[in-house]
Amino acid sequence: MGCGGVALWQADSADKLNQPNVYKRFEVIEKTAQKVVFELEYEWQEPALKEVKRITLQKGDQLYKAESRFTSKGKPVIVEVAVGVTTHHGKAQVTVNDYQNIVTTWEQIDSSGLGTSVIVPYDNAVQYVHLQSKTPDRSHGVVVTTTDADGRLTYYAGFAWQKAGEITSLNEWQSYTKRFADEKFPEQPLTSDSVKALTKKVADWQINHHEEQGKYRAIPRTPDWANRKRYHDLEWHHGALYAGMDRWRKIADNSKYTEWLMAIGERNKWKLHQRPYHADDHTVGQFYLSLYEDFQRP
Repeated sequence: MGCGGVALWQADSADKLNQPNVYKRFEVIEKTAQKVVFELEYEWQEPALKEVKRITLQKGDQLYKAESRFTSKGKPVIVEVAVGVTTHHGKAQVTVNDYQNIVTTWEQIDSSGLGTSVIVPYDNAVQYVHLQSKTPDRSHGVVVTTTDADGRLTYYAGFAWQKAGEITSLNEWQSYTKRFADEKFPEQPLTSDSVKALTKKVADWQINHHEEQGKYRAIPRTPDWANRKRYHDLEWHHGALYAGMDRWRKIADNSKYTEWLMAIGERNKWKLHQRPYHADDHTVGQFYLSLYEDFQRP
């Protein structure tokens, strides 16, 4: 991924990153003492996609601006992509902010500190993924996000070199990237779109981590029955999750949330758990009724 590379995100593949080859075309848009702007064009054969990336380098900034647009057969497409930085086989120290939209690294190269960073807008639905591989050049820190309805994605990436004397530590680099992000992406008032983007982020996280739910469970030191085993699909603990996911699926722009709930119902034969007259089991099973109202099955 180098410093700000983009790849198609393949969540279900062993190699998560589907990267293009070298650019097919370039064009210099603007060249002055203060700013340089140029475009690069990339192509994927499978799937058949094209990315036109406009790079803007502004004098005085440590990070460049990247504006990408993805199309298929000339039409814009919504695609899931990863934007990131290399960790050089895990040698770089990687930090991620709470929003998971700013990734910074710091490492020693040729007796000098070197930092890299990538920043995605705060209002994008994002997820940070740390990729560690024994394969050369396949260890990265990436932010997974999606393009908008017009196939567009804007982000910033860049580096700092200790010997330049302006940024000499990881802490200074983190502070710089935070100030830079706040300047480029100032906090916006809540809107229906921003709430929807955040809800999507939460729903996607829940689905992606559902099978390892015990890893994130807060458990007491006692009693001795507390554990991190996966709960049964129909345990009462899932009641709030299923109820929320059922409401979300009705306004989401993707059928995968409905399909996820359908799969849970089907593999449990649309039955309640062990206590059919208990309110806890009714809470978990109420999404059955909602799906039946919409699809009249099973």
